[in-house]
Amino acid sequence: MNGVLHQAEQALARQTRCRYAVLTGNGTTALWAALAALDLPDGSAVLYPVLTCETAVNAAIMAGLKPTFCDVQPATAAPTAADLVLAATRSQARAVVPTHLFGHRAASLPLTPACPAIMDAAQTSGRPEHLMGGRAAILSFGPGKQRDLGGGGAVLTNDPDLAATCRGLLAGLALNPDLAASARRNLMVALVDLGRSIEPGSVDFARQRASLVHQHRIGYLEPADETMPLRLMDHLSHPDSTNHRRLAMTHFLEDALRLIPRVGLLARHPDDAPWRFTFQVPIRRDAVTAALRAIGLRPTRLFAPQNALAGQPDSDFPGAMALANSLVNLEFIQLGDNPTATCKQVATTIARALAQESVA
Repeated sequence: MNGVLHQAEQALARQTRCRYAVLTGNGTTALWAALAALDLPDGSAVLYPVLTCETAVNAAIMAGLKPTFCDVQPATAAPTAADLVLAATRSQARAVVPTHLFGHRAASLPLTPACPAIMDAAQTSGRPEHLMGGRAAILSFGPGKQRDLGGGGAVLTNDPDLAATCRGLLAGLALNPDLAASARRNLMVALVDLGRSIEPGSVDFARQRASLVHQHRIGYLEPADETMPLRLMDHLSHPDSTNHRRLAMTHFLEDALRLIPRVGLLARHPDDAPWRFTFQVPIRRDAVTAALRAIGLRPTRLFAPQNALAGQPDSDFPGAMALANSLVNLEFIQLGDNPTATCKQVATTIARALAQESVA
């Protein structure tokens, strides 16, 4: 390991209060390495919350494992620890990946050698409390993330064997942009062809999609590039006020939206700095998102439920399906530098859209 990389990993480990940090080229590679380092039998089940990022699910597939999913609670858009334990038992999962969705803290699980947890903290600010409860945790430093370094990821763990195995796996990866780009193009073409020949969401589609993702994994698995350690050390050496701003704007928006009947707010830990601000509307979401776009915002939807990636039917996930049709996300960067005025405008716009929709 070169000296700068070692220094950067040590600095990140100290800042996150973990014994070991292993830098990677992106968050997907970090999760792939952490799962692959568990040395599970090929095809072992890995349990995810059904509301998660598709690339996180692909990490298990790239490691030769089989994703399976757990439904979520409407109040939090995440499963409880008891939900995960029950679903892991039913699916015979050999590992669990609790997800801190949009920076909201996920439930911690009892540590068991038979079913270790890898905490997906890619959407968090990487505070130490986000990383507890698993055998390892992963971070993403990709564009738009709370720790935006323009790219990169990390595995964080207190397990020396897991850290060493991750480093060994990363040493076997080649940083070849041309080869990676070719693999990504080939995968996209193959997935389009697959979607034309087999019904998406079916068990057969999920099986063949997984085979293609695993075959072309070189397009997405990357070691840390030579600039990342310096970018990370520069980031760690400067206090970041972004998360304080996110938390302040969260409080402003929550206070404003609580006054609107029928608007729901996700339960969260008081100190969590969300990656995006998420709220629930009781009727057609399109009316609210159109009104927000009219004042210059770009609202987005929740991640689509990922159960189709395992060929599991929508009917198994009523909580996620209800939330997927009612949740709206706002990116904090769009809200400008005057949070009080902007939050009042957002609340007024939402209230007016809901009133008009009710009359219609």
